[in-house]
Amino acid sequence: MKARLEELGPHYTSALQNHVDNPSEAVLHRAYQLGRKALDDELGVLEMASLYHAAILKLLSAARTPEQSS
Repeated sequence: MKARLEELGPHYTSALQNHVDNPSEAVLHRAYQLGRKALDDELGVLEMASLYHAAILKLLSAARTPEQSS
């Protein structure tokens, strides 16, 4: 299970950054694909919450201004 989380993590972070930068139908479609992959890999709510938490921390730590972190 851990390997699947580590594999999906960078994709999840990238998709979240894309959504923040440019919320669009294409970005939403990518999020749906990642969700389907997570379901196929039998990831649960806690694993998805862990991915989200790690992605948020990474994106906020990379923010250069207060506006970028909100």
